[in-house]
Amino acid sequence: MHGPAGSSRPAPLSSESLSRPSHTYQGNTYNTVEEVRRVLNKRGRKGGLVRGALIEHAKFGRGRVLSVEKVNNDLKVTVQFPGLGVKKLLQSYAHLRPL
Repeated sequence: MHGPAGSSRPAPLSSESLSRPSHTYQGNTYNTVEEVRRVLNKRGRKGGLVRGALIEHAKFGRGRVLSVEKVNNDLKVTVQFPGLGVKKLLQSYAHLRPL
C-alpha cells in the first residue's frame, strides 16, 4: 500500500491493518515442550532412525546416529560406534535397531 497518489511513502498504519493478518498460517503449531517431544517421538518411530538416536547393530554393537539420508528406496545411516569410528550403512542390509 502506498500513501497519497504520487507519493512513494507507505500509508500510515491503522489499528484495522494491524489487527488483520496479511496471511493466515495453516500448519500445525506446538505450544509446549511436551507437544514438540510427542511429535518428534512419533516421527522417530518410523524406524527410529533420526539424528541423535541410539541404535544397535548385530556386529558393531551400540552406536549413535549422526545423519540419515534417503537413497532411492533405502536409508543411508551414518553412525558413530564407540571404539570403531564412523560407519555408513544402508538400513536394508544393516537392520539397525533403535534402542
